[in-house]
Amino acid sequence: MDALRLWILPVASAIAVFVLLYRPIPTK
Repeated sequence: MDALRLWILPVASAIAVFVLLYRPIPTK
């Protein structure tokens, strides 16, 4: 299932970036 893993890697990365942009962590 290497193909599935290669497909999940970019998707997970994109989701992480989307979450950070959609819900930025407040910095003090």
